[in-house]
Amino acid sequence: MPQLHQLRVFTTLASCALMLACGSSKPSTELLSARAAFDRADSGEVQKIAPDRLLSARQALDEAEAAFNEDSGSKKEKTLAYVAERVALISIAYAELVKAQADTLAAERTYKDELEKTASRTHASLG
Repeated sequence: MPQLHQLRVFTTLASCALMLACGSSKPSTELLSARAAFDRADSGEVQKIAPDRLLSARQALDEAEAAFNEDSGSKKEKTLAYVAERVALISIAYAELVKAQADTLAAERTYKDELEKTASRTHASLG
């Protein structure tokens, strides 16, 4: 996990430095959306549940950032940003699915335990 955090900090700083050096223009709405989706994934359950998917989302966003730095507003930047957003959103959905499955299993275990307790009490009271 610390390596992923260090990678994230490094790539963020590198992106900022490149943007400043190039006298950056405004990023496309696609790139802004991709950044927001990644931030949402990075601040949620994805870090704990699917760090590999978070890394994929970071790599996709880095590609979009690189395209922005090469030729801001280009079709390549917008396409890569669109893909990066989708990769981040898929990582969020995957983490939510895994969490929901775990919650379902826990609820089923609790239900089964309660049924067994009820059956034991009923059996004991009937004698």
